Amino acid sequence: MAVAVRELTAIGSALDAVMEYAREDDLVPGMFGVLGEQLGAASAFAQVRDELRMSFERAVPSIDELARSVEDSANAATAVDEESAALISRAGGELT
Repeated sequence: MAVAVRELTAIGSALDAVMEYAREDDLVPGMFGVLGEQLGAASAFAQVRDELRMSFERAVPSIDELARSVEDSANAATAVDEESAALISRAGGELT
């Protein structure tokens, strides 16, 4: 579970970095050469970039929430296991 939480956190961080990069990227038609400028490549690329960034912006909170849920679930399972072990020990049972 800890590995899953770390991986989800890493994914969220990576998506944050991509979004930050996309926010700073200021495309101008000249970056796509004369033909790209004439064909509207810059605006098409910017539109795709913005749509992708928006989808990441929607995904990151879900990934963060999923990581918290997995961590909370693992903590709850550990607490139940520890409580069960304590009850067994108090009742005179042995854990092997």
